[in-house]
Amino acid sequence: MQKNISMTDITSGTWSAAGNFTGKDITGERIFIGKDLMASLGYSAGDVASGFSCAYRTNLIGQLDEKGNPKVDTTTGEPIKVARVEATALFESTDAMHEAFASRESHSFKVQAKVQASAKSAGLTESAINNLLSVAF
Repeated sequence: MQKNISMTDITSGTWSAAGNFTGKDITGERIFIGKDLMASLGYSAGDVASGFSCAYRTNLIGQLDEKGNPKVDTTTGEPIKVARVEATALFESTDAMHEAFASRESHSFKVQAKVQASAKSAGLTESAINNLLSVAF
């Protein structure tokens, strides 16, 4: 399964009391960045942090009430979850970020080429190979 990873440059942000960072990109998109990821670039709570890049995705996270217990939907009994945009990796420069993304894309292309070659040598038709690739990738 492929994850939807996007990339952006962080232009500003604020620190939370817990030491996590909420970065903002040029469009105003808010991106949660955990303190451990921030530390990977040498930042700690209170530092002026901007001018770096990140890869990010949206995750569903549970909510807590004022006592620290999970919030539950009273109708279904299921935990209440909300979408949060979270950084998955940080980069010191846009060049490094794009290099990492290109490397990931290059690897994916190589795997697709190997699958295509194996399927062709196994006698699959071009249409069947295309269907296989569209489902697998």
